[in-house]
Amino acid sequence: MMPMKAYFDPRLISMIFLGIACGLPSFLTVSTLNCRLGEAGISMSWIGLFSLISLPHGLKFLIGPLVDRVPLPFLSDYFGRRRSWILFTQIIMMIGIVGLGLSSPKENLLMVVFWGLIVSSCSAFDHISMTSYRVEILSKDQQILGSNFTIVGYRIGNLISGAGALVLASYFSWEIAYCFIACCGLIGVITILMSSEPPLSVKDTVSLKSTLLSFLDFIKMDKIFWILFFVISFRLGDHLISGFSNNFYESIGFSKIEIANIIKIYGIIPTILGGIVGGMVTIRIGIRKSLLVFGTLEAISPLLYLLQFYTGKNFEILYFTITLGQLTTGMAASIFMTYIAYLCSNTNITATRYSQLSSIKSLGGVCVAALSGVIIDLQGWPIFFIICTFVSLPCLFMLIKMQDDFPLSLDYKK
Repeated sequence: MMPMKAYFDPRLISMIFLGIACGLPSFLTVSTLNCRLGEAGISMSWIGLFSLISLPHGLKFLIGPLVDRVPLPFLSDYFGRRRSWILFTQIIMMIGIVGLGLSSPKENLLMVVFWGLIVSSCSAFDHISMTSYRVEILSKDQQILGSNFTIVGYRIGNLISGAGALVLASYFSWEIAYCFIACCGLIGVITILMSSEPPLSVKDTVSLKSTLLSFLDFIKMDKIFWILFFVISFRLGDHLISGFSNNFYESIGFSKIEIANIIKIYGIIPTILGGIVGGMVTIRIGIRKSLLVFGTLEAISPLLYLLQFYTGKNFEILYFTITLGQLTTGMAASIFMTYIAYLCSNTNITATRYSQLSSIKSLGGVCVAALSGVIIDLQGWPIFFIICTFVSLPCLFMLIKMQDDFPLSLDYKK
């Protein structure tokens, strides 16, 4: 058990604020944007195709080597490699969010796509840079807490870009909502300016060419197939639903204000609690068991949407659904971030290893999510939710079959 003062380490506290900055763009290019597109009269099938805006997250394996080895002119000299990349992408992302907010889906859909890709690309760089920064600035004993603190901040960022955007759009306009959220990006800028640079990130012990070639070593690693299969399929059902949750709730009668107040604002409470509980349980029972327990709970959580669908606009059922669903989401997200941190144990190429893993996961999620709208249009919401449950089951069966053989590092040896 860690002493209480360990929880107040400034490096850990900074993870909350960096998590907020990292979580801001997530909903703006997914569920919040989908809600805006739905209001513009665009079909679910086309909204599903807009999931391809998140494609930059699937190309992180190309971004990682750049973040690891390429210094930014001027910025790197003053702030260091890790912090300079975070600063640069945060500023460009803020500009992109303003551009996305000022683009009208009815008048110029191509501009929505353009600015959406800018925001998504910056978000991908941010995920790489901030995760690498967290892994390198924290000790190994702090990684679990660091993951939990980050997910708490990330969910707060989701709250701002989810509930905040819906409330502001209801009372004012989508343009004002997006511009306000862009200003919130200053949280990440101020935090990284007040933080220190990890000492290991300034050492060029490996060339850029060698870092790029490491991808060949990556795919040859022991049990890499099982690791990649797990990374792709774990939490896949939740990712499929998250982009369409606002559209679903609006389709059964809930208003944007009700979605913001109950689903987004209240929903953050069980999500944060889930992350905290997930971290505490993981410390006690270990990563492998936690992956199985939390993964199973989240896999069956889409069935809660079926209950909501058949009861319609029922607030009691909504609170029940949100409480259980977000609690399991928080626990699953916490253990998954911890697992990824353990896999990326080589601090010389932390960004590269993380990018290779997250790229493959994102590519799988984006490709499947692009078909989600078609499934909803053709089969309806109930079948969609059932499919979301089934796509998460294979990785759980693999965990049960492998048990102690399931790898916890990229250089796994039995």
